[in-house]
Amino acid sequence: MKIITIAQIHRWRPCDMGPGGKYSRDGLKALFGGRRSITPLEALDLPIPVADRFWLLFRPEIISKRDLHLLACDFAEHVQPERADPRSLAAIETKRRWVDGAATDEELGDARVTILGAAWAAKRGTSAMAAAQATAWDARDAARDTATIGYIDEKWQVERVREVLRKTT
Repeated sequence: MKIITIAQIHRWRPCDMGPGGKYSRDGLKALFGGRRSITPLEALDLPIPVADRFWLLFRPEIISKRDLHLLACDFAEHVQPERADPRSLAAIETKRRWVDGAATDEELGDARVTILGAAWAAKRGTSAMAAAQATAWDARDAARDTATIGYIDEKWQVERVREVLRKTT
């Protein structure tokens, strides 16, 4: 079973970790209920902002790069309107195929360029930007940035992360 320790978190350098800060050693120990470590599922339920929980969990030590990429696709799909721009849906599908090795880096790059253009044309519309962020090369950035754009439905996002964690930890 994977665990997250206070020492790990400090190596990852969170904000507000100075003396007396929410994420200082003492602050984390309090958040952890006096323990030195917690599981990723316990981390998901910490009484801290969702963005901070995702900052903690969206790293390959906790969730595999593959699952982070797919999570970004899930988040991007979730914010697509009923009549989404087909380029957004195509970019997300290209990313899913890329994750499975069925699309090349070049195809993913082309999808990213196309959807970034669409996002700018739509004045950075949420659905197009979410699709663009999902096509990022770095798994952690893709998941984190797509979640940030898609904060429209935090409860859904947290539950989706919970499903991933249950399967992988």
